[in-house]
Amino acid sequence: MKTKIRYSVLIAVGVAAAVFSTIVFIRSARRTAEASPPDLSRAPARVYGVVEPAGGALPVAAPVTRAVEEVLVREGDVVTKGQPLVRLDAAVERAQLRVATSRVAVAAKNAELSADAAARNAGLSAQGQISPYEYRQSQLRAEADRAALAVATSEAALARAQLERLTLVAPADGVVYKLDLRPGETLVAGDDSRIICGPRRLGVRSYVESYWIGRVKPGLKYDIRDAETGERLGTGVVTAVSPYVGGREFRTEDPNNRHDAKFQEVVIEMVGDHKPMPIGLRVVTELK
Repeated sequence: MKTKIRYSVLIAVGVAAAVFSTIVFIRSARRTAEASPPDLSRAPARVYGVVEPAGGALPVAAPVTRAVEEVLVREGDVVTKGQPLVRLDAAVERAQLRVATSRVAVAAKNAELSADAAARNAGLSAQGQISPYEYRQSQLRAEADRAALAVATSEAALARAQLERLTLVAPADGVVYKLDLRPGETLVAGDDSRIICGPRRLGVRSYVESYWIGRVKPGLKYDIRDAETGERLGTGVVTAVSPYVGGREFRTEDPNNRHDAKFQEVVIEMVGDHKPMPIGLRVVTELK
């Protein structure tokens, strides 16, 4: 009896194994339909960006390489257009302006004297007390002195302009976002990374991958989050979408983010109250 039961179990196991093998073989041999690609235009997208003053940063650069003589503002200060920010060493230019101003004073005196002499000689020439030649000479002298005064005045204006350009000023009303200078430091000509101003409003310059072009439109609002911590910083509204598609200016650490793709630049302006957002902070928003 036990032998029959054992045989029955073995036969049942064998049949089950055969059936399982047949099913596996049939499934492996069956051609599967090609999977359709996902609709990426509807999938959530993480869009990265960088915080900047709304409308863009306004860097301030020195026209010549000079030492910093005086720093007149601090980071975070609100400034008006033309307000002095930094004075560079201008000892040479101040001396040149003093010399040019002195020359103007001398030329002005000479022009005054020669003009008086010409006027006096006009009366003497009319009375026949001096020759026409002498009168003509006095006129030429007055004209030459007037010309010399004009030249001296132009040179003084040039010297003043050379001096004034060594005082770096705010390019527009706004905020000093960065001022990385100390008195005595040397500021290299053309270095626009040490002083950065901009409007008081903040924005985000984001880069939308080409898959999602068309989903981001002016007027749409999104939550802006810190790209590293995920902390919500505030709300931004899309103000501009570039018609150009190209590369992105920075990389992220997100392994799912492609760096060889094409991106469309999108400008988002912060609205309402938001948390402190330093310029250059990398942020992210999710398009749903």
